[in-house]
Amino acid sequence: MRAVFDVVLVETVGVGQSETEVADLVDTVLFAVQPGSGDSLQFIKAGIVEIPDVAIVTKADMGGIAERAKRDLEGALGLTGAGMGGWEPPVLLVSASSGQGIEAILEATSRHHAFLGDGLPARRQAQAQLWL
Repeated sequence: MRAVFDVVLVETVGVGQSETEVADLVDTVLFAVQPGSGDSLQFIKAGIVEIPDVAIVTKADMGGIAERAKRDLEGALGLTGAGMGGWEPPVLLVSASSGQGIEAILEATSRHHAFLGDGLPARRQAQAQLWL
């Protein structure tokens, strides 16, 4: 897909061990959390919080519930040592209905791509070798 398209989006379903494998296929992992789902502990158990480059909490228009989910996610990311490679995954509040945070997602993914910089070809090569 990379040979044909400038941008490829890969969506996984659920939060489980198999979803972490997406990190071996993509440049940037964006992890979306729905507030009020009570999945904070599940994130840690599944290992999913170890792979995001950008994390978002959806339904920001829910107010306090979304803010709590953001704090929970920031705490979970902090427990995993996220950011040890020099990149600190931002946690963003977004709302599809109001458009809040959409520009922030684009900006954060662009910053991550720039952060990868000259290391991106080597990363893609390692992914291709793993795939093979």
